[in-house]
Amino acid sequence: MNPDEGSSTPRRSRGLAAVELDGDLVVYDPADQVLHVLNPAAALVWDRCDGTTTVAEIVAELSRWVARPATDLAGEIAAAVADLRHLGLVDSDPPAPRA
Repeated sequence: MNPDEGSSTPRRSRGLAAVELDGDLVVYDPADQVLHVLNPAAALVWDRCDGTTTVAEIVAELSRWVARPATDLAGEIAAAVADLRHLGLVDSDPPAPRA
């Protein structure tokens, strides 16, 4: 994960409806009339895309939750966020300002 990815603050796209179904998260995009089924791992990432939490913070939180080193998860989580952006489920925010 490059530094800009880690400092970005992705947010769930507006207007989506989500419901848990059989252990997966089903997200409906009424604009495109498309259903997306997210597995539990993708759902965890999507849920944390709140527009204020950075990708690096998501990595840190999920690494504690699954008891794996953040360095092992960083690439996977960055890829998951990129996939969610590609599907239109997460908006592409500019990177957060550096302190």
